[in-house]
Amino acid sequence: MFDRLKTENEQRKVEIHGLKDILVRENDNRIRETEELRMAMELGQKKQSWNVTSMSNLLIIFKGPNNWRRQLRRRKPIANSA
Repeated sequence: MFDRLKTENEQRKVEIHGLKDILVRENDNRIRETEELRMAMELGQKKQSWNVTSMSNLLIIFKGPNNWRRQLRRRKPIANSA
């Protein structure tokens, strides 16, 4: 009886170590995925910030107090400027 209990105990230890290995591996995967998502979010925020900044600069340039279309119509040709 003692040998049977000892064998069952060893089997349980092996199962527990196997489960711990699985948990550690899954935890490492989650950590890596979280880091990848964080980096992707930061990159997306930088792109979005750049797009907003560049678009607002374009709006300032083209829709400022002086309408750019009016400026183009008023501009004289270069050949006639002399």
